[in-house]
Amino acid sequence: MKKMVLLSFVTAAYLIGDDVSLAPILITATQTEVTLSDAPGSVSVISKEEIDRLPAANLKEVVKTLEGITAVEHRGLSDVNPTVVLRGIPDQSRTMILLDGVPMNTSYTSTASTPYIILPEDLERIEVIRGPFSSLYGSSAMGGVINYITQMPERPEYKASIGYGDAFNDGEAQANVTKVYVSAADKITDNLKFKISYGTIGSDGYRSDFVTVTQPKAGYSGFIPETSSPVPSTAQWIVGNAGNRGVNKYDLSTKLLYTPTTNDTLSATYRQSHYHVKYSDPESYITQNSSGNTVYSYPGSSTTGLKESKFLQGQNDLTSDLYTLDYRHDFSNATFDIRYSLLSVRDWYTSAGTTATRNGGSGTVTPREAHNAMLHTTWQKPIGNSLLLLGGEYKRNTSVSDTDALSNWRNENSKTLTTASSGGKERIIASFAEVQSTITDKLSTNIGGRFESWRGYDGYVSDANTSNTTLNQNYPTLHKNNFSPKISLNYQVTEDTLLKTSWGKAFRAPDPVNLYRTYEIAAIKRVYVANPNLNPERSESYDFGVEQKIAHNGLFKAYWFHTVIEDMISTNPPLLIGGKSYYERVNVGKARSQGYELAYIQPLIHDVTLNTNYTKTYTKILENSIEPALIGKHFNGIPETMANVSLTYDNQLFYVLLNYNYQSKIYNNSDNSDTVSDVYGSIDDVSLMNTKLGYRINNKMDVTFAINNLMDKSYFSYEKAEGRSWFLQVNLKI
Repeated sequence: MKKMVLLSFVTAAYLIGDDVSLAPILITATQTEVTLSDAPGSVSVISKEEIDRLPAANLKEVVKTLEGITAVEHRGLSDVNPTVVLRGIPDQSRTMILLDGVPMNTSYTSTASTPYIILPEDLERIEVIRGPFSSLYGSSAMGGVINYITQMPERPEYKASIGYGDAFNDGEAQANVTKVYVSAADKITDNLKFKISYGTIGSDGYRSDFVTVTQPKAGYSGFIPETSSPVPSTAQWIVGNAGNRGVNKYDLSTKLLYTPTTNDTLSATYRQSHYHVKYSDPESYITQNSSGNTVYSYPGSSTTGLKESKFLQGQNDLTSDLYTLDYRHDFSNATFDIRYSLLSVRDWYTSAGTTATRNGGSGTVTPREAHNAMLHTTWQKPIGNSLLLLGGEYKRNTSVSDTDALSNWRNENSKTLTTASSGGKERIIASFAEVQSTITDKLSTNIGGRFESWRGYDGYVSDANTSNTTLNQNYPTLHKNNFSPKISLNYQVTEDTLLKTSWGKAFRAPDPVNLYRTYEIAAIKRVYVANPNLNPERSESYDFGVEQKIAHNGLFKAYWFHTVIEDMISTNPPLLIGGKSYYERVNVGKARSQGYELAYIQPLIHDVTLNTNYTKTYTKILENSIEPALIGKHFNGIPETMANVSLTYDNQLFYVLLNYNYQSKIYNNSDNSDTVSDVYGSIDDVSLMNTKLGYRINNKMDVTFAINNLMDKSYFSYEKAEGRSWFLQVNLKI
């Protein structure tokens, strides 16, 4: 097929070539090959060409410019586990993240770290499907699904990239950013192809995490007053920072593709992804008046004193290994596919004890492991004007989290004993079916459903420091069944006007953290209590929209969406027992997210293209029998308003992209009490301009230069967000 180029990373209904308009093929929305216009609901595709033009250091920044996606900026490159969610459904655990069709949400916390270590250069495209998709993907697909699809070139291809960047103002953004990417794809035999790629990126970080106190201390100077903490009438003073938060990431991938016959395809992949975060050189602003010496501590009560340990942030390290083996056979009028995948994630983080100093002292390390094994199979066959898809899955997930005492918090290998441990297993058996039908030339439908049997077992918690049965017990087996239906209708009113509507149900099974992990934070006398009897969260959603082609290859999209979630998992108000606050995880009431998404793409004159979108999300707690005061409050972590505008000039030799991104203020507290902006701990509204320039020297070499936060906007995203920075990159391809 002739190579085409997507017009827009915002949304596209078709591709354009010299004189041809063809629909791109995508697979995430139905697990079969369909065009965007035939796909159920609101779908977006980001092509490789558009990924290459974006001034993005990681995959979170690539997708955040799409309508309906919330990806809060924190520390940029050093955000090692970013939250990317769809349609105002909070928390990463309620949006399914895929890598080449394999679920990346781990069994331990339902988050997905691995895709955000991969460099954008390794991607072929990104597919985003909005709305409930538990009918195809099971637990977690409440807000939608994001599928990061890596590249496997058709022809021999060798690529290399090298880049360097820095902050315009020292200490205001990531310092000394270095990036290297290499890949090789070729044939071993006529029937056997391979690709291997390696990418690494790292930085020295910047001082993003401040240390605060609630009141200054007589006899000491250097306190920086803020008008308030994020909560009104609660003052805070900045006394220093935790140092530079540096990060290093690498990603290694190998792929083999074997086609022994024209009807058989066998593929195998292995990917290892890794990141390591470490703080360096904490800094105190406080001096003692009598001596003039800088101090990191001074005497006082728990509320008026300062301990050096407040300046100390530990290390964070994660390694994930992904193995996949896939076999596909094409019959004369049917297709069978079976895939096995294993995702293993091992991470650890260290914490300084309350008596620790910059030079050492006791602390803890928390190693965690999650292993997700899945066997996935599908069979599809056309029947008349319909396509029947049948599928099944078997999953087995395990997770373990320990807490080990350290004799030296700076050395993760100085373990003395294991003080606490928790873990558990999950087993999921699922079957699903979908029928895609063309009723008339104008009307098509997608009707499907998934039955899932979930079982949580072998859950336990142990604590060597206490005989408290709450902290030492084995949990009973929990079994739940769930059925998730979905119906979609597409109606082609005219050649240029397409109407879409869908309705569906989704769910999220409780993860092992909520079911089994009971642990105590001794420094603040707080205990989080597991609940092995939690029910799954359930949601019901509908949306409807219009996609209108406009003259000169323009496209306008408008969608309204509405989701109600029941049995959301949260914690109850603290129960005071023996001087400690106990927070038990419980299912609480009902909540709603609704709003609208608008997107518009329009090629203009002289090789200029306009991309713009706008999202309005209204969230609300509808019922909460445990904390009635939260009824009527908004979701924390979700902005009400998001907007993106991009202008791209590309004459095939030279291109310039200018992007504007806006997110309104976000609540971090469930009671919405954090209303103050521009202070450490607040999540402010954001108006950012980014730009990227590229020059294609020839068809084998190009040079790019990007500037992020072009206007040097100063704001807080709880931590101090990045200021203006630049990045220069050279790309080679053979």
